[in-house]
Amino acid sequence: MQRELGQEGFTRLVRHAYDNGVRFFETSETYHGMAEMLAIALKGLPRDSYRLMTKYGTPPTGDPATKIDLFRQQLGTEYIDILLLHCLRPPTWATDYKGLQEGMAEAKSKKAILCHGASIHGLPALRTYPATSFSISR
Repeated sequence: MQRELGQEGFTRLVRHAYDNGVRFFETSETYHGMAEMLAIALKGLPRDSYRLMTKYGTPPTGDPATKIDLFRQQLGTEYIDILLLHCLRPPTWATDYKGLQEGMAEAKSKKAILCHGASIHGLPALRTYPATSFSISR
């Protein structure tokens, strides 16, 4: 829906939100073109006054460092506050995406991202999330 506002309308929406205290903005590579629109809408605002989160589409393709640099370019920022692996469903996700998680840890060490995690979709994956004792009793 926001894309349908066009850049001018979207920028007005983001600035209205910012002016009314919203300081957290989220996007994803799967929201085609929205990162660039968000970058334009946030241009000129102090970078340390808001937080950016984006999501890395899965299954992964390509080098994580290259993709993270692309995300930063699209968002017009030196760093991303939070980067999540997006839409993880299999209970084997922790091992399936180990290489990608290591790439994110490397990006964090270089301060290209400040923290990283996972967007879990579904109980099988959630039950395997590290340090989670999540269960459902019937």
